[in-house]
Formats: sequence, structure tokens, C-alpha cells
Amino acid sequence: YWLGKTLMEKSELKEAEKSLRKSLTIRKNLYPDGHQSIYLSEGELGICLLKENKFSDASKLLSDAYNGCNNSLGQNDKNTRRYLEHLIVAYTKSNQVEKAASLTKILKNTSKN
Repeated sequence: YWLGKTLMEKSELKEAEKSLRKSLTIRKNLYPDGHQSIYLSEGELGICLLKENKFSDASKLLSDAYNGCNNSLGQNDKNTRRYLEHLIVAYTKSNQVEKAASLTKILKNTSKN
């Protein structure tokens, strides 16, 4: 997970994607469904895929991460907001304007803590 995040920050996206996919697989095997660590791996992998212009796959993962974090950590959690922001970008770049607009309203209605 952390290696993937570091590689992503260094713009080594192919290697970051490999590490984040491995992290997600490990966490899905290690933790029960609904565990926040799974959502964090999904979210970071989604961001990586977004940076690689893989909008469909990114949208799915970011949606799962956002919904999971929102349900378990709340709408004002930094990761919940981060995944929501990136999901809006993914929807915008894939011309899903209505979905992006709907989520933008949600983002504007949440406080910035």
C-alpha cells in the first residue's frame, strides 16, 4: 500500500498500479468485507488508474472507496472527501456530467475539516 502510494507520488504509475493491486488483493484476503483498509486500497488504486486515464476502472474503485469510507468514517473524513473529489474528476473526464454534478453538490454540502 505505502509503496504504491509512494510510487504514485513519484509518477511511476505502472509500478504503483502493480503495488496497489497487490495491496488490494492482500487486504481482501486478510480483512472482512467492509473493512476500511480495503476501501483505502481501492481508493488509492482508483486514483492511480485515474492518473493513467483508465476512467471506467477508476470510477468503479473510487465509487466503492467513497461509499465505503462515507459509511464507515463519515462524509467529513479526509479520505472520504479525497475519494469523492477524485470520483468527480473521473466522471467528468469520462463525460458522465450528471453524475459529476450530483457528487459536486454533495461535496459542496460537506464541511471542510
